[in-house]
Amino acid sequence: MRTYVEAGNQFFDGEGNISGVFSASVDGEPIASQEAFTSTYSLDPNCTGGNVAPVGDAFIEFHIFTN
Repeated sequence: MRTYVEAGNQFFDGEGNISGVFSASVDGEPIASQEAFTSTYSLDPNCTGGNVAPVGDAFIEFHIFTN
């Protein structure tokens, strides 16, 4: 098992756009340092949605939901 750690911030503008900065490491080795990014997200009327953001040759995916 490998250890992935990420810290940063994301700003959602309410219009479907995301911007932010993050740093990350795998097994203690830095793979990103203060990397700026932009992406888009979708939000459905029932308050669910999601995003898939490219990061180098990989991607980060998240889902938005309420309970």
